[in-house]
Amino acid sequence: MGGINLNESGLDFVRQVFVTFGGNTTVLTLFLLSVLYLALKGKKEERYVFVTTAVFLAFTVYNPFAVKYILGKLGMVNVYYRFFWILPMVLTIGYACTKVVGGQKKGWRRYLTAAALAAVICFGGNSVLAGGLPKLPDNQYKMPDDLLAVCTVLHEEAGEGTVRVVFEPDFNLIVRQYDASFELVLDRDMVLTYQGSNTVSTDALTEQEIEDETKILQIITQMDLSLDQKEFYRSLREMNAEYIVLSSSSAAVSYVETAGCIPVREVEGHIIFRVEEK
Repeated sequence: MGGINLNESGLDFVRQVFVTFGGNTTVLTLFLLSVLYLALKGKKEERYVFVTTAVFLAFTVYNPFAVKYILGKLGMVNVYYRFFWILPMVLTIGYACTKVVGGQKKGWRRYLTAAALAAVICFGGNSVLAGGLPKLPDNQYKMPDDLLAVCTVLHEEAGEGTVRVVFEPDFNLIVRQYDASFELVLDRDMVLTYQGSNTVSTDALTEQEIEDETKILQIITQMDLSLDQKEFYRSLREMNAEYIVLSSSSAAVSYVETAGCIPVREVEGHIIFRVEEK
């Protein structure tokens, strides 16, 4: 998971996961200080809501010993980062800061305290602009325009009902968010595993499915075009593929056509091939 191995990290696993997926420990530090402040200055109800929750989580899912010896045996290590979603950091920090500011006398001291806390929160973590300015979505579906165009053409060609399609990895991971009538020939976890992810598993697939999907991925990702074309086409038929969608610039286009797939339409920089029975 993110290059972090429980056996290698040992009791430091929890910290490494938080730093890897949380960016840094600034927010965590603010959270711990907020819990401490509420434990010392908070009312009984506040301590019950915020402090009790933090202590319970600390002794269970964030306990390094529990993670190493219990969660590891339950097979939950690869998705451990999701446990940080239940930590009420934003709520606790916001509440504690509001209580601190409200506890100051009216005047310059209250404004200065509010400004100082706001500065720590705004500049202590990772900037939301670190990855560039947010981009407006292409359309109301928040999907690439070329994906919508491809889906429209596929339905025009195949008619209503479900359609089994081989998509390139980028489309494969999002197409069903737009249209669930497409059946993915390439299993999502298989694609992620092929790309090097270690947070998913292909245990639900048979050995034959893994073999066939690997051959298809080798071609459409242009990793290995030396595969016998008959083997490639056999894998398509074994997986009951009806169509293949490739980028027009893909080096695999000529291979797929030579293998026997029929080019149907070209739309928005993508070529749609039909897989026919032989």
